[in-house]
Amino acid sequence: MNHTFIALIPKCNKPILAKKFRPISLCNVAHKMCSKITASRLKLHLDNLISPTQMAFVPNRNICDNSIISHEKMHYLHNTRGKKGFMAIKVDMAKAYDRVEWSLLCSILERFGFSKKFVHLIHQCMSTTSFSVLINGSPFGMINPSRGIRQGDPFSPYLFIIYFELLSRMLTRLENLNLINGIKVTRKSPSFTHLMYADDLVIYCQANSENANIVQKCLSSFESWSGLSISKPKSVVHFSRNVDPGLKSVLLSILDINECCHKIKHLGLPFCKQQSRTSCFNELVESLQSKLSGWKSKNLSQAGRLILLKSVAQALPVYHMSNFLLPIRICEKLDACMRSFFWGHNPSQRKLSLKCWDEICLPKPLGGLGLCKMHDLNHALNTKFAWKLTENGNCLWASLFWAKYLNSSNILNYVGQGSNASWTWIDILKCRDVLTKGSCFSISANSKILTWLEPWIPSLVGFIPPPSFSSSVCVSYALVDSLIEPITNDWDFDNSLEAFPPSIAHAIFKIKISSSSDPPALFWTPSASGKFSVKRAFSSICNPPRCSSSHFSSTNPLFKKIWSSRLHERHKIFI
Repeated sequence: MNHTFIALIPKCNKPILAKKFRPISLCNVAHKMCSKITASRLKLHLDNLISPTQMAFVPNRNICDNSIISHEKMHYLHNTRGKKGFMAIKVDMAKAYDRVEWSLLCSILERFGFSKKFVHLIHQCMSTTSFSVLINGSPFGMINPSRGIRQGDPFSPYLFIIYFELLSRMLTRLENLNLINGIKVTRKSPSFTHLMYADDLVIYCQANSENANIVQKCLSSFESWSGLSISKPKSVVHFSRNVDPGLKSVLLSILDINECCHKIKHLGLPFCKQQSRTSCFNELVESLQSKLSGWKSKNLSQAGRLILLKSVAQALPVYHMSNFLLPIRICEKLDACMRSFFWGHNPSQRKLSLKCWDEICLPKPLGGLGLCKMHDLNHALNTKFAWKLTENGNCLWASLFWAKYLNSSNILNYVGQGSNASWTWIDILKCRDVLTKGSCFSISANSKILTWLEPWIPSLVGFIPPPSFSSSVCVSYALVDSLIEPITNDWDFDNSLEAFPPSIAHAIFKIKISSSSDPPALFWTPSASGKFSVKRAFSSICNPPRCSSSHFSSTNPLFKKIWSSRLHERHKIFI
């Protein structure tokens, strides 16, 4: 039952060496069912076991969280001045999954409190494995491993981050003993010595020989204990701008790795800070152009081209757009590439299109084909960061931004941009307008909501009531709780009618007041559940009035009938 086929996926064109292949284990169905059940139970405990600096495979943690913090730290290194210099060490592990020692993994599971029966079950799943390599579709050989976990096994990712947690706790202990000094962006912000995403590791510390020696000894000890090996040619270090060149040479010799260049990437994004966003993301345009040129649009129907654009081309830049706002010029180039492919034109030639691209990118009920304009999708994806800051969540990146930029202020009322703002913070402020269009405060007892400045009336346009002409009224009812009777926890009709016109007062009376003493929370009005979604944010950005024809200004039931009919896709597009 535990016999596994290994499919070799090439990492490059025409691979020759074995290390140029990625081994993916094709487990059988019976083993996958047992493994999936075990993994689903193990997953429930990961949030309490795994350090918050590990963002991979843990519920409610995201790769974007790691990218945001990493960019913020590199931005800090780029702008650091003074006597203390810092460095970021990007550590690359060679064949990390294949080098996991079973005995050490079982010991870690026992120390984490798992029962011996469960640990024995995990050990049996790993130790009874056998492999056959698929060559030209046929299995060859019989390999019985003595270490390593399989890529493709449902519980392998969870076991690996538990295994890698050993290094995380070693680094945390060194910081607690003041043997290494992490990076604090501000006095109130949390200190970071490392960030992890599965086996991708970045270590942050002061740029001095003491910290470098301690980090080197820590990594060497971890290598000897765990069996994992650091790939020195792929590991790099980036220094802050105030580190002396002579000191850089000393630190590089201690760490025995190379200095970072601008081509190095971390989690698919530039590791070192770039001077220009256009140069940073221009490769997206080149990647999309090469992808589209290989599809031969002339040999595809328009319906086929539309499906490829929706399923592949539009998804290509989504990861980058989920982390940063792309320059308008880059978004326009991406749109131009997809527009030329859709009409079957050569991108280098200017030809007449039969329909406006803005109308094609409308939702299907409004007469469009359901494609997305890159600029609108980019803003919708980045608005989720602004929303997370309103939730006062406990995620690591939000606590960093609250300490550095917001302090005690609200993201909706934040004024200015701040000095030396990072790309991420600038992007969040640009997407704040999308958030204000659809977010409104819920009312609870002792609501400290600003009556005339913050959104709290869902039935009003903009959710904010117009200010009163009387300055005394504005001062008397500056907070919403002044309109609530403290004893009955209901609206004070007299005060409400004194502060507002009857139409607005009646809209206020329809609002339900929560008996909870929790601080007021924002809810997303376009969603029935009140929770933010990128889909609803994108719908609010795609404003139909941008079309010149009033025919597309509202939903037409005819379009719904066309798209739900049994007509061929090409006929639906033609209609």
